[in-house]
Amino acid sequence: MNVAILKTINKKNFDKYLINTADKCIDYIRESNIRPLNNKNDGTPLSIADLKIDSIIRKSLNQINPKIKIISEEYDFSLDAYLEDCYWIIDPIDGTKSYISGGKEYTVNIALIYKGEPYLGLIAHPPSKKIWYAKNNKLIIINNGVQEYYNSSKQNTHSPPIIITSKENNIEMENFLNKFKNPKRVKLSSSLKFCRLAENEADFYPRFSSISKWDIAAGHAILNASGGELIDLNAQHVKYNSKISKTGKFIALATKQTKHKFNILN
Repeated sequence: MNVAILKTINKKNFDKYLINTADKCIDYIRESNIRPLNNKNDGTPLSIADLKIDSIIRKSLNQINPKIKIISEEYDFSLDAYLEDCYWIIDPIDGTKSYISGGKEYTVNIALIYKGEPYLGLIAHPPSKKIWYAKNNKLIIINNGVQEYYNSSKQNTHSPPIIITSKENNIEMENFLNKFKNPKRVKLSSSLKFCRLAENEADFYPRFSSISKWDIAAGHAILNASGGELIDLNAQHVKYNSKISKTGKFIALATKQTKHKFNILN
């Protein structure tokens, strides 16, 4: 990694600074009224909080190092930014629909990508005030202010498998689920799916419809740090250095042994 950037993100107080940024986002969301705006051009909902949280994060990241580009769901950017050696990718509110409706399935996502790989990831869940933070493949979980280091060696697969999915319904998903005997399916919105995998509350998360890179980058870093992995249907690791904002189909695995345990790609 660029020496200057490496020094910046490995400074003694860097982790505390970024976690404090997440706390600011949590406090804003919990203390403000829900104010929806018009839908975006792609039909997805937008709220005042999406823009405010983007502003809080953008200001904090620029103070860390203004030379690192920021890709955000809420602002236009050049697709060439995905080819940068190092860039931030954020989703101020992942699950805006749930947030606007008064639900709890939404998060704040921040990730740092280096050479196409997620180097750092933070997911904050305002309703519970819980934060998952991964850097250098080490995972910290802050639960209402109490910090714990996560030990990935504790992970085991479940039998029958617990499969966590988005709320999409399509033939490909149903055919996939039918491969497993008596699986337990848990439907959940936002990047909370990755957090459930990281904490061994589910075994894998299949995705057969395209999703934006900012929806998964932070969760990908957290999953890696917890001993899991994110692969495409050819068992290749998902990368972030292509000039497109969308992912292909993928499967997120709680452990690297999961795909063999359940013969997922067979």
